[in-house]
Amino acid sequence: MSLAEGMIAVVVALGAALGRYRPGAALAVVVVAAPLRLPVFASAELATLLLLGVAAARCGDLWRVLRSEPATALAMVAFLGWIAASALWARQSLFVPALLGKWGAVALLCWLVASLDEADGWTPSFVVLIAVVAIAPSSLWALGERLGVVVPLGDPVVLGNRLITLEGVTRGRALFWHPNRLAEFVEGFGLLLVVTATLGVRRGLSSAGFLLAALGVWATGSTAGMAVLYGGAILGAAFCLLPRRARRLALDGDAARSTAPRLATPGPRAWRSALVGAAVAAAAAAAIAIYFFRAHGGVGSRWIVFAFAWNLIRDNPWLGIGAGNWALAVGGAAAGVSRFWFRSHAHSLPLHVLAELGGPGLVLCGAFFATPLWRAARSVRLAPKAWAAIGKGAMLGVSGLLAHDLVHYFLRDAVDAIAPGTLLGLCLLASRTAHVGSSPAPERG
Repeated sequence: MSLAEGMIAVVVALGAALGRYRPGAALAVVVVAAPLRLPVFASAELATLLLLGVAAARCGDLWRVLRSEPATALAMVAFLGWIAASALWARQSLFVPALLGKWGAVALLCWLVASLDEADGWTPSFVVLIAVVAIAPSSLWALGERLGVVVPLGDPVVLGNRLITLEGVTRGRALFWHPNRLAEFVEGFGLLLVVTATLGVRRGLSSAGFLLAALGVWATGSTAGMAVLYGGAILGAAFCLLPRRARRLALDGDAARSTAPRLATPGPRAWRSALVGAAVAAAAAAAIAIYFFRAHGGVGSRWIVFAFAWNLIRDNPWLGIGAGNWALAVGGAAAGVSRFWFRSHAHSLPLHVLAELGGPGLVLCGAFFATPLWRAARSVRLAPKAWAAIGKGAMLGVSGLLAHDLVHYFLRDAVDAIAPGTLLGLCLLASRTAHVGSSPAPERG
């Protein structure tokens, strides 16, 4: 066994030990370590290796939560299966396992988080603490870079080529490869904290965490990130503050009328207040999105890669070119398309999935995200108050990521799976409290 293999084995074994005896703490370490980008060897990072160890130690709990969440399990397994099947028609099948591993990491962390209970330490307050601790170092580091207090790591020429340092302004990225990737990480947890701050879960800590997220996203200079975080924060806070009666009717519909008729029949004043508040919030969020879209100059040079992606989709609409084969297709294209920031992804999650996996792949990818969101939307209102806040915040965080990824692609490395996987898992974890009180995990044998 080489030194590198030995180091990897030690970290995985450590993750397995933590997962066996302190699973809640182990997953907290995974989430907090993700933005620190700590390499154990080459591309093997501490966070992902620990994740593998934790998963190995909790196989029984994973199986039980999969059995108790059949819709989510089926949707995620179907998408992973389609990725694997694309090896049959891919231009180069050797690229398929890498992408399968990345999407598998999203699903794995989702199920691991959903398998926890409060006995493992994952209380709503602890979730808030994890989110704040995860975003604080990177946000502060990026802010220091943007303000010129911290010198960004890397060759100045390379930083200029990546548009990280442009016209005397540095876009903060901390230890991320690019500022846009930091923005995606920060905005997901930032939107979670907006909701918990509004609904009173560790309000002071949640508010401080959101402020750090807002500063961190500004420091990245990502206009899409700022549009999503600032606009999403307005929408999320407004929704949480809508009059209780009108909000319950909007969520429960006919079910609310049959179970709580007095609460389900708001008067005209309550409806007007809710509708006006929702309209004002939507208009403000739209204005923010339009402002940042124009500030970016529209889609900018992305039109080059969007057009290239569409040509691939038009030629391979059903099966695509195969999972992970984007770089291979771009490598043989015109120089204008193969610019280094277009080589690894299509700058659009839907277009990238369509190009590599075809129409069925995009549908299955939609189900991959939609099933845990739908599960939470249907049941989280019945959860204890603090868990309901976590569930709604996680739903907002995932929705924000998907909105950002209309013009980006989050899953560049396996470690990028940790934030979205955690948020999807929190959707399920919160929804499970609606049925089993404060102990959401299935009963352990």
